[in-house]
Amino acid sequence: LGGHGRVKHAADLRCPLLVQIADHDRSAPPHAALTAAGAGRGEVRHYPCDHFDVYAGKDWFDAVLAHQVHF
Repeated sequence: LGGHGRVKHAADLRCPLLVQIADHDRSAPPHAALTAAGAGRGEVRHYPCDHFDVYAGKDWFDAVLAHQVHF
């Protein structure tokens, strides 16, 4: 995944982009997601949790899902 080029490809997007960032993520670097969101002119949502805290049955699932549905 290191050579995936998130920022480069995000800049080419012509559709709406939602980037949801778990601020305490230890699996996917939050700063990389924020950089890609900026390049893609995306809407950014932050959550004060870790990567897996947004999965079904976890504390942040409902908030993440609500933002996805609204988007």
